[in-house]
Amino acid sequence: MLLAIAMLPPLRARLFPTVPDSFVLLGMAPLPFLLLGDSLGAALVAARRARAYGATLWMRNAGSALVLGTALLAADRLAWVLWGRLAVSAAVALALVLAVRAAPDWSGVAGFAPAALRYGGPTALSSGAVAIHRRADVLLLSAYGRTAEIGAYSLAQAIAETFWLATDSLENALFVDVARQDAARARSEARRAFRAYLWLGLAGLAVGIAGGRFLIRAFFAGYPAAGSVLPWLVAATVAWGVARPFFSYLTGQGFVKSALLCNALGLAVNLALCALWIPGQGALGAARACLVSYATQSAAFWALFRRAPERGDGGPPIPESANPA
Repeated sequence: MLLAIAMLPPLRARLFPTVPDSFVLLGMAPLPFLLLGDSLGAALVAARRARAYGATLWMRNAGSALVLGTALLAADRLAWVLWGRLAVSAAVALALVLAVRAAPDWSGVAGFAPAALRYGGPTALSSGAVAIHRRADVLLLSAYGRTAEIGAYSLAQAIAETFWLATDSLENALFVDVARQDAARARSEARRAFRAYLWLGLAGLAVGIAGGRFLIRAFFAGYPAAGSVLPWLVAATVAWGVARPFFSYLTGQGFVKSALLCNALGLAVNLALCALWIPGQGALGAARACLVSYATQSAAFWALFRRAPERGDGGPPIPESANPA
């Protein structure tokens, strides 16, 4: 993608008509380092090297904070931030290469690639459905002429989605555990995790609504409408967050097509309800659509978790011995 944007000026001009070429390339330059960093970070998590992985996260956060802080003194703040983001991404990727001692093993590609594609193809589509699901409501608010409501809606959405910082991080660790266990033990661990996530979700629901409304009144008084949609969005993030153990079980045990089906169902419900409710209800309709769609998605994960057979539908999880990393 980076090469296509760099080498094809007409494509660059069509996709980014009002952005200078230098900013387009600088904005995309960190992508290879981010992808490499994500892959090597996953290798550290899989090897249970949590401290090393945590150190790279702190390195990324500290570097980003330094870039943003020093940008206040720069003559061209945007250029400074873009160059700084590239430098931080490259430094973190280098640190991960050294931590993992990564070296390519081309002799293992023939045995690794087919299994990786069978597992990774549906997983990538599933991740794409999740990404669109999380942002389609904002795009549809704009498409249906509710652009003026996006500011308040996005503020409430940002507050609500802080719950996902916890559940996403916990899900990454849980995935590693269930992927290494047989179906019975993995199922038992997923059930225990769900009970813990449920209590976490109830706490997140209470704290998110009360704390979020306080933040809006104290620091974002210019967006009073955010308070009315916040409870719906907090409930939506909790509805999806508490179901993450089922997602971990299905993907960890190789049921990647089932996970794709659940995520695609949630996205379809969200798009349909947003189209139905946004024209008349605006941001409130989008928030309600999110709650219904995420609850539907989670219910689907629970149903498939209960009925999952012994063997995955996308092939077994990729064994560590087959991974050339």
